Amino acid sequence: MRVCWCTIHVNDMEKSKKFYGDILGMKLEKTFSPVPERTIAFFKGDDDGAEIELISDSEGISSAEERISIGFMVDDLESMMQKLKNSGVEILRGPLTLGKDTYCIFVKDPNGIEIQIVEDKGSQN
Repeated sequence: MRVCWCTIHVNDMEKSKKFYGDILGMKLEKTFSPVPERTIAFFKGDDDGAEIELISDSEGISSAEERISIGFMVDDLESMMQKLKNSGVEILRGPLTLGKDTYCIFVKDPNGIEIQIVEDKGSQN
């Protein structure tokens, strides 16, 4: 398992893009809107490591626990789901299909932080 991104829900996407891009020097990888009320931007640092995912959503965020989530990439989502269930961890959502050969689930850690666990079968070839 590897950390693939950290998600931060932001109030102002343009100010956040300026901070992570212009000030911190991260590279904007892509920006898109999966639905009209949501904008997502991915930033990468100099290395090949984890990305920062910024999400601006018109619904807003009500608590600190909802502002941050962490994404992990696994080789076998089914095995991870079984391990989580056997450990008493509730799967909140999923498995969901994110795209061709990409699936995910959502759980919460003991602190209430949302964790997204993803399997990308297309990248395993």
